[in-house]
Amino acid sequence: MKYLFRILGCVGIIAVSLGLYVYSQLFHLTDDLAILKITMTGNTCEKWVEWKTPTGKLKKELLTCYEVILLRENGSCLSTLYLYGDLCAIRARVLRLHPLFNKLGFKNLYQIDTVYNGYRTAEGYAEFPVEAIPYSDPETTFLPCQHLFWNAWKRAFSDHYTSKWIKSATWESCYFPLIDAAKHPYQGSFHLIISSGGLSSL
Repeated sequence: MKYLFRILGCVGIIAVSLGLYVYSQLFHLTDDLAILKITMTGNTCEKWVEWKTPTGKLKKELLTCYEVILLRENGSCLSTLYLYGDLCAIRARVLRLHPLFNKLGFKNLYQIDTVYNGYRTAEGYAEFPVEAIPYSDPETTFLPCQHLFWNAWKRAFSDHYTSKWIKSATWESCYFPLIDAAKHPYQGSFHLIISSGGLSSL
């Protein structure tokens, strides 16, 4: 009888462990979190832009700018921008946590810092100007010790700081079209996603 209880106890522990593992896997597979909605409206305006490439002469041209609206997932508007170029990019600092934390359902941490334009070819970057706009969404309160947290956050993106609980600390960018293949203003929306793999879009 004593052995029967031991066997049943072992089976129970295995069953509970298996159940927790399956639950964590299902939780992990659905942990993508939409953090921003980026909408290209198709509206345009023209703007005089003056720039100089490293190997070229000073230029001044009237460039077409495309309207980009940044929305929170609850629908409130964060910012309305007008960017020239082929692409709109959003850059964020991403802390990828140790896979153990991801398995337990903890999401990677992020902080968006820049919105900038881009081009589809290297020639575009060499010939036309790039504009970067700092992102000024207020920092989310974290804990009563948030000052210590933000200091640790800043150190994580320096070369001398390492932690066994952080898989990586990187700057990542996602790109969205300002024009379509026919070079007409693009109209559409995308969601900026943070997941166990880092920054992506949908």
